[in-house]
Amino acid sequence: MSSVLTVLEAISHLTSAPAPRPPALSAPCDANAGRRLLSRNTESLLGAEPEGRKVRIMVTMPSSAATDYPLVRDLLRNGMNCMRINCAHDAEPAWSNMIRNLRQAEQETGRSCKIEMDLAGPKLRTGPLQPGPPVLKIRPQR
Repeated sequence: MSSVLTVLEAISHLTSAPAPRPPALSAPCDANAGRRLLSRNTESLLGAEPEGRKVRIMVTMPSSAATDYPLVRDLLRNGMNCMRINCAHDAEPAWSNMIRNLRQAEQETGRSCKIEMDLAGPKLRTGPLQPGPPVLKIRPQR
């Protein structure tokens, strides 16, 4: 963190703009407070704890979920708590259809489900490599 602050201070000096201050650290908490915090954040992210189990089920949608309503409905009926849409695949129309299918299934089943959209990150691309020098193989004489 200190190197990031050093860079920010250097940029601030060069631009005559004030350097941003790091956020204040939160106060430490005991184990019980930590469990409550984890529970609250988990519920916010993945939905309420299902009856009869301690885990939530997140399901990554296949492309077919955009056009296969029974698939989405059956996943919800069978315990899906969070629909994960991998935005590295398909496109906005397919994602919208997946969400539309889920909302319809929620109405039909009376169950609710969170949606998590996983954004695609940068993709490393390489092209053809130019031939390099041959590998030099050396063996000691025995």
